[in-house]
Amino acid sequence: MKDFWINDTNVLLATNNLLFDMSGISWALTINTERLILRPQQPSDYETWYAGFSGRLPKQHQYDDGLVSLDHCDRSWFADLCQRHQQQALTDRVFVFGIFSRQTAQHLGNIDLSTIRR
Repeated sequence: MKDFWINDTNVLLATNNLLFDMSGISWALTINTERLILRPQQPSDYETWYAGFSGRLPKQHQYDDGLVSLDHCDRSWFADLCQRHQQQALTDRVFVFGIFSRQTAQHLGNIDLSTIRR
């Protein structure tokens, strides 16, 4: 269940005790578990994100993407990706979270949450 608060400049979305400032000023939505941290990726995550994707194995299963080319994925590209993810969240289209190991801070993957039907 979602609760919304609206004033002159902000729309705040609270879901399961998590707060997200829909005005674009704040982007601090984090889920902490015993082993994992789920949060929006930030440009400063580039190194750990790149290490995770560049270390992918060849395709192991018919549904795997396998190896991907990262030739175009420089810091600027990644910062733009983070901005696109934020804009998608601000418009309530999709929320993309990076999954990080709490112990090592290693980027383990991503998960996105989107609405199928309202």
